[in-house]
Amino acid sequence: MQDITKRKKDEKKLLRQSKAIEASMDGVAILDADGEYIFMNEAHADIYGFDSPAELMGETWIQLYREEELEYFKKEVFPELERKGEWRGETVGKRKDGSLFHQEISLSNVEADGLVCICRDITERKNKENALKKEKLRFQLATKSTSDVIWDWDFSENKIWWSDGLRAVFGYKDYEVASDPDWWEKQVHPEDRERAEKSIIDFLASDRTYWALSYKFCHADGSLSYVEETGYVVRNEEGRPVRMIGAMSDITDEKKSKIRIEESLEEKKVLLAEVHHRVKNNLAIISGLLKMQTMNEEDEHFSGLIQKSQLRIQSMAMVHEMLYQSTTFSTIGIKEYVQKLADVISKTLKPADKEIKTVVESEDVTLSINQAIPCAMNISEIIANAYEHAFEGRQEGKITIEISQEGDTIGITVTDNGIGLPDEFEEMRKDSLGITLIKTLCKQLQSEIEIESGDWGTRFSFAFQKRAVSGSSSLKKV
Repeated sequence: MQDITKRKKDEKKLLRQSKAIEASMDGVAILDADGEYIFMNEAHADIYGFDSPAELMGETWIQLYREEELEYFKKEVFPELERKGEWRGETVGKRKDGSLFHQEISLSNVEADGLVCICRDITERKNKENALKKEKLRFQLATKSTSDVIWDWDFSENKIWWSDGLRAVFGYKDYEVASDPDWWEKQVHPEDRERAEKSIIDFLASDRTYWALSYKFCHADGSLSYVEETGYVVRNEEGRPVRMIGAMSDITDEKKSKIRIEESLEEKKVLLAEVHHRVKNNLAIISGLLKMQTMNEEDEHFSGLIQKSQLRIQSMAMVHEMLYQSTTFSTIGIKEYVQKLADVISKTLKPADKEIKTVVESEDVTLSINQAIPCAMNISEIIANAYEHAFEGRQEGKITIEISQEGDTIGITVTDNGIGLPDEFEEMRKDSLGITLIKTLCKQLQSEIEIESGDWGTRFSFAFQKRAVSGSSSLKKV
């Protein structure tokens, strides 16, 4: 009796190998010495576009390649196969319908001049590689077409790629530039280094996508440039950064220009402050001279007229004083201005034997100098008239100044609780310098005065649109 145990084991092993070959996604084929197929699995036939292996059995492999590929096999592949007994590489195959595809093949010699061929369709991979090459080319062209420094930070390797702009803009040689992020940190000026490091660390720890920072960066020769850097981070599904791409722009010229402008602006502010200061002092001198004149004037009527002129000058001087003390030099808070003005008028015109209160009720309203002066002079005229005429025969009284703003509309109301206007007021106003001045100032504000009166007192009201008017208010067209 013959022991067939070993033979059975070999048959099972062969069967397993056969099934593995058939199940493989790679094409597997065996060719004889004449280059004709004597075996192939389904995958091999499918890769070349055939319905079944039977279509290729007994056929030569030559029909599966173009002339140029056959020439490549003859000159490059077969000589190496003969020397080493095997060859592996990439070629271009031809399907049954004539279409071409990229393939990876492995060839091995077997006994009796046979050949084992294993092939794989790598068209999809090659397409992705080609697309990636095109993207890289576009990226390289983009980096060359800009004066900015482009960089690409791969967090998996913790390396930064720098574009040629780094060499062109900052003068570094290839061997001086490192891909280590520490190299970048060392080139940041020491004054900005801690701030820059904190900025990038905080950004990467956040969920933000865009990053921006301005700082000073060192050139290869040690000189400094102001730079503005921006970056875009790509995060994985867990929110962790995997890649960051950015650009660094040299903004030294813009920065120096901004500094020059700021310095020039500061000089102009000092000059403007000095102008306001000198105007205020000159007006104060004029006011003082008028006050001295009233002290030597016996005619009470003439003395009163001088006092009114003095108050008008003081109202203008006060604007320049407040602008001198301000940081804007173009606008002032009208509430504070009117309160100071009311105090000055009260000290100047308040009779010694009467108790007259002046109350300012105002919102936080700011006006340009061109509107503040006519507005305040108007209020000054109305208050002065109230002190002079509203409280005849009375020992006490009250003057209320209300200032409001609704949108761009400024509303001014001055009310006294005095005796009211006389019946002949309409005739008197025609010759009144005070009323004429009030109307003129209202025209400068593009407004009109409204007057109401009764046994409860008198109310003067006017409103105007807030606007930034350029030039001197005295030159404004009315």
